[in-house]
Amino acid sequence: MTVITMTNKRVVLRIFRTFAWLVAMLPKAILADNDHHMSLQLIEAREILPLQQILQVLDEVRVGAILEVELEQEYEGYQYEIEWLDQDGRVWEYKIDAISGIILEQELED
Repeated sequence: MTVITMTNKRVVLRIFRTFAWLVAMLPKAILADNDHHMSLQLIEAREILPLQQILQVLDEVRVGAILEVELEQEYEGYQYEIEWLDQDGRVWEYKIDAISGIILEQELED
């Protein structure tokens, strides 16, 4: 039986945050190939926020690691769809407005 101490929890949280930071620094690697060129053009045209800013929004409300990021064009505009693994091992899907950075939806995956 493993005993989880506060120190262990802090280490795990630090690992999650470090991983999320590394992923944020490599947005080209986590955006799908089809989205990559389009997202760079939209960022340069200031039509969407960079992924790094979006991830800061999530970092304020959740601790965890990124599993997948997609940039989707919806009727209302662009949205980032982000799958996020929390510290309890649950997977969440977030839909975030790519222009304002506002979380539009959050859903616990089955």
